[in-house]
Amino acid sequence: MPNSRISDLVKKETLVSNGFDQALDDQALLLLAREKSHNETINYRNFKQSITDHSVQITGHQNVSGEKTYFDDARFLQDVTIDGDLTVQGDVFNLKFQTGIEPDSVTDWQAQTYTSGTEVKHQLEAWRATFDALDSDEPNVPGTAATGSIRVVNFSSIINGDMVRVTDAFGVTHGFVEGEDWTIGANDSTTATNIATAINEHGEFLATSSSNSSIVNITQDKVGVAGNTVIEIDTANANQLEATDFSGGLGSPTNPWELATIKNLDGFLTNLDSDLYVDGLVRFNTETPLATFTIEKHPKESLAIHSTGDVRMEGRLEATELVIPKVGDLHKGSEVLKPDHSYSEGEKGTVIFDDDFIFICTIDSDGADTNKVAWKRFAISEW
Repeated sequence: MPNSRISDLVKKETLVSNGFDQALDDQALLLLAREKSHNETINYRNFKQSITDHSVQITGHQNVSGEKTYFDDARFLQDVTIDGDLTVQGDVFNLKFQTGIEPDSVTDWQAQTYTSGTEVKHQLEAWRATFDALDSDEPNVPGTAATGSIRVVNFSSIINGDMVRVTDAFGVTHGFVEGEDWTIGANDSTTATNIATAINEHGEFLATSSSNSSIVNITQDKVGVAGNTVIEIDTANANQLEATDFSGGLGSPTNPWELATIKNLDGFLTNLDSDLYVDGLVRFNTETPLATFTIEKHPKESLAIHSTGDVRMEGRLEATELVIPKVGDLHKGSEVLKPDHSYSEGEKGTVIFDDDFIFICTIDSDGADTNKVAWKRFAISEW
């Protein structure tokens, strides 16, 4: 209906785009009416961008860049994840430090190769490859050492100088010679025992032979596919010894996967430039050596820790430097005064000294009750 008056147009309450055909957004126009002047149009897409671009949405997912300043309180009813440093100048409640990733945010582990740094999910946990992983490197599963064997077929045909060559997981071949490393036994089984003893003395192999058995079972000392090597027989006569090469080795010598599931940090460093006020219990986990609490004295303050109430410690208190105020010194902003009498004013637990005595206040005293024995002293003597 061309050239219709504005009053004749259908009124819409919601600005809607079908979201499927982008060309329709390009074709759609909005009318801008200038009263008693003229009318203008604006392309729907341009109109939408002028409203939504460079604005923070209140729903949905959005990436926001640039510095943002909030002049009023900000409240988050769900978790907030911060990958960088956090600077706090005000109050902080229920602050939790975490590291790692959510298992459901990564793909399941498969029997394939992975490059260093890849993250996968396996057994409901998240794992990260610390170096390139083989297809047989399963998270949380140690590698398997390869096994091989030697069989004594006919001990009587073995002669001096016959040799067994065994290659270790590093690719180095080791020779075991009859007459030098092992000797012929009285039968097949004792000969197998002698060969097993010689190979077992080498640090790269574990060799055994059961009683009355002609088989020498050999296991690589290092786990992993690199142990799938060969065992060679070098003898003058045929049908003396038989060898079965190493097989069954799986994985790398050290499993490349480390646990990466998100967790609370056992140890972390927090710097607070402002005062810290705690209304509840502050607990430090001492089950790990990382759980330490360090307070550095401000250069303009005389005390690093100042408590106006009781401080309770159920464990041992270690101090690298213990300072007892001396009479005449400035302590807590006031001069340290010597108690002239046992009932002199003092606070229970106070310890001071002068050149002659160490004074200890055993009970609180306001100095008014002359019968109260608050202060006790003992003399300081020279060596």
